[in-house]
Amino acid sequence: MLKSLAGHITLMYFALSVLVVFIIVAGIIISETLAFDRDIGLTIARTTEIDRALMSAQIRDGRTVSQAAVYTAAHTDRPDFYIYALDARSRTAFNGAANWSAVESNLSDFSFSVGSLFGAAPSPGALRATVSGGSFWVLPDFAYLGKLISTRLDQLLPFLLVALVTAYCFVWLIARYLTHPLQLFSTQLNLLAEGDFNTRPMETTAPAEIRALDTVYNEAAQNIQNAVIARERASENVRSFISDAGHELKTPLTIMMGYLDAVATGLVSDRKDTQRILNKALAECRRMRNTIIRLSTLARLDQEAGEMSTFDAAALVGEAVDSMKGLAPNLHLDLPGDEEMFAFGNPDELREAVVNVIDNAIKYAPGSPIDVRLAKFDSEMRIEVADAGPGMSAYDREHAFERFRRGSSQANVEGSGLGLAIAKRAIERANGRITLRSEPNRGTAVTFHLRNAAADGVALSS
Repeated sequence: MLKSLAGHITLMYFALSVLVVFIIVAGIIISETLAFDRDIGLTIARTTEIDRALMSAQIRDGRTVSQAAVYTAAHTDRPDFYIYALDARSRTAFNGAANWSAVESNLSDFSFSVGSLFGAAPSPGALRATVSGGSFWVLPDFAYLGKLISTRLDQLLPFLLVALVTAYCFVWLIARYLTHPLQLFSTQLNLLAEGDFNTRPMETTAPAEIRALDTVYNEAAQNIQNAVIARERASENVRSFISDAGHELKTPLTIMMGYLDAVATGLVSDRKDTQRILNKALAECRRMRNTIIRLSTLARLDQEAGEMSTFDAAALVGEAVDSMKGLAPNLHLDLPGDEEMFAFGNPDELREAVVNVIDNAIKYAPGSPIDVRLAKFDSEMRIEVADAGPGMSAYDREHAFERFRRGSSQANVEGSGLGLAIAKRAIERANGRITLRSEPNRGTAVTFHLRNAAADGVALSS
């Protein structure tokens, strides 16, 4: 029992080849029969006249009708006819072949009997002629036609067999070629089912329908692989996040517990010392609260789909700078005139991103001038926050946007190390990007690249 698609295709096309061979054989039989019939129709009348003349001459020489028929059949030289003679005593069929078999003779006699039964001519195309002492018919010899057809088929049979074998081999190769991509596709699906998500590009030399399947498979496999990679990365980020968050929260809690334990156990009894310890514990509480707030902000940015809209980038940056002006007297804003500058994103998230970057500059470059610039280009809007502080090393630049990452040379600076991570996530949610330039002792510049709403054809809000 055939179980493979290639086997079914091969069998189907081989059956079609056999049908073609049968059609060819039928065509040969039909064409030979039509040619035989056409030749009989053209020559039977003349042959009948020739045979009557020969038989009449033999009868005049004293031979019987049967004897004259034997002589005539032998000298007519037309193996495609036979003579059926009838006299008062007997009826006999002869043709020109000396080895006319009994089977052929009986066939001819049967044809004559059937034709006579229905009152018609002895056989199709027969002509009757009378001679002295009897009569005879000249009839087509269909046994001779059978020999012609058999000879033609015997000549053609080897070629038909070779054609069938060649067709089978050719169809088998085509079936293998057509089904090979499907076999590869099945193998790939089995690998996916077993948990192997590494994509392997499939062959693209197959027909268009198979290539379309290849494209769909490769895209699906790539999407699955990307999803698995993203899931693994997310899991790793969660593990790292939990570890770092635990460390960041454990430190202030440990400090608070030490302070409070000193007060609770009576180690510190002086009122001023107690107040000083409580103030430090309160400061650690604030630090821990700020860390939790920023962790909540990151969690929200990771999960919720913020509402995006067009907004006035100049107004947003101006508000962010005004809110931080009290903490940094050297904070300067540079806006390009009165030109309208509309960007696309979530205004609240982007304002928070700008504030976080400014806050980082204030902490890590204290006393340094901080310049906030806004510029418009053909396809994007750029917001840059630059300081003239101590800058970053190559290692710090590489890890600047990681969570809980603070400059290695500024470990004493208070903060959670989440400011740039929050800014990066907010910009990415607006389909933008964030870049950082920094060199040791040459300051740091953080740039937001946002979509220019006017260039994108986005409807501008009033």
